[in-house]
Parts: sequence; C-alpha cells; structure tokens
Amino acid sequence: FEARVSVVEIADISKGEFPEAFEGVYGLIHSAAPVGLHGGLSTEAMLQGTIEGTVNVVRQAEKAGIKKIVVTGSIVNVLNDRYSFTDKDWNPVTYEEALKTTDNEAYRAGKTLAEKALWEFAESHPHIEVTTLLPPMVYGPFASTQPIPTGNYNALSTDLLIYRLLHQDGFYPITNLYIDIRDIALAHVLALNSPPTSVVGRKRILIWSPNEFNIKAAVEHIGEQKPELKERLLTRASPEYPPGFALAIDFGRVEQVLGLKKEDFRTVNQTVLDTVDSLLALEKKWVEEGHQTNIPLGDGTL
Repeated sequence: FEARVSVVEIADISKGEFPEAFEGVYGLIHSAAPVGLHGGLSTEAMLQGTIEGTVNVVRQAEKAGIKKIVVTGSIVNVLNDRYSFTDKDWNPVTYEEALKTTDNEAYRAGKTLAEKALWEFAESHPHIEVTTLLPPMVYGPFASTQPIPTGNYNALSTDLLIYRLLHQDGFYPITNLYIDIRDIALAHVLALNSPPTSVVGRKRILIWSPNEFNIKAAVEHIGEQKPELKERLLTRASPEYPPGFALAIDFGRVEQVLGLKKEDFRTVNQTVLDTVDSLLALEKKWVEEGHQTNIPLGDGTL
C-alpha cells in the first residue's frame, strides 16, 4: 500500500480545518490520543486534545462527505464499580473528576469522555456510520516503518509490558486481557465496511483475544523456544488473574459486525514470540548505537 499512503501535517487536530487531508478518502480510522503526561502535557491539555481531537477530526471528515468512521476506544471506557463489562456500560468519570487526575487516570478519563462526545456527534449526524473498537492491552511486533527513538522506552507503548518479562526483576502485566496488534488492525479495516447501524444497532465493540493469556506459561514458552534468554527471564511469582474474564466478551457480536471469528485471532504464543523477536531486534539496534539497555521495571502498568 506504499503508493497509496501520504502524510499530511496537521497543526492543530483539535481546532483546525484540514480538508486537503480528506481528498479522495473513503473512510476515516482515528486511532490516536495523547498518552499520559510523559510528554509534558497538563491534564487539561491532554483531556482537550483527546476529546476535541476526536470530535474535530470526525467533524472534518463528515464535512468532506466521508460516512465510514472507525475510532479506537479502550476497555477502560466501560470500567465501573459493578464489574459489568458490556457495550452498554460506561466508565462513570466526569470531566470535573478527570481534571483532578494525572498520568494513566487522566488518559483513561480522556478516552472515555472522547467516546461519549463522539457518540453525541454521531447521534446528531445519523447519515454517518460510526464504529468504536474497545481493546485492552495491545501487543505485537513493531511495523518496519515505525520510528522508535534510541532509548525511548515510552515509545514501546504496551509492548513495554512484554519487555519487562525479559528481566529477572520485572513485573507481570496488571491484566491478562490482550489483543494482537495485527488482529486489532484488521478489525479496524473490517469495521469500515461493517453492516449499517440500522441493521446491527450501535457499533460499540468490545474486542480482545479469545485465547487465555497464561502469562507465566508464556514466559516458560519463551525460555523453551529461546534458551539463550532463560537466564534473563522474569522469576517473580505470577499474580492471580480473574478466571474466565476473557470469555465475557460477546464474540457473536464481534462476528456479526466485523466478520471475525474466534479462530481468526492469533494464538498467545504467536503474539508473545513475535513481540519478543521485535523487541530483541530493537534492543540489538540500540546497543549497536551505543545505548546501554535499562528496562524500566515499573509495577505492571505503563
């Protein structure tokens, strides 16, 4: 698809107008949001960038006549005290509460409020077809064209959680819910041509791998497949993850809207080993550039 890709610089995605970006475009996939305060953004700036950035890019697309719109949300958009996780549930955070948060809490609030604002826009523009996809942790190999500055561990995004498995004193991810980046990418493309809302209802789709992610077993599998890594693998005891949570998702709904079946998703071992290979290749490149690798261990979160 290289010949069909063009890059357009947008000065202000939350307020600007950029009709040239939508010339000849069939559909919109909006998948970005400011990530935490690592980049120096204030909580208010991050919230505004997430909320207004989402609504404005969709607004500009609608003005350009684009009717197929897919937006990346997050499982955090449905988190609530009732432990009910369906496409009808919402994280109850308010904007006022969000202003008092920082880092990951602010990110979660921004994603939630942005999706709510998006659906308000969709309701007032019923001629557009909107789909939101709500994944959990996303793992997988980096794209060959993905720029990752030397030593910038934040740029590893959620793959940093897999990288920590390659350190004896690392931590297990806070959740065992995940989806392979290649599977969620395909889901976005399929969503562009999903059945109309008039047929399948509001297309708010919780989506993650149907394969149980036994992370301790995955670490052992890494050691079996890559014995040269055994001495550096995580030795900490695995936490107890809620059993059967991965089965809570309605895969019938996923297939109805996206056409994806359970057997279409990559296996745990495929995802983990491909991610490890990608991380090791990057690590080798960094070392060759003179960087002394020092995996930030954290606590199971980003």
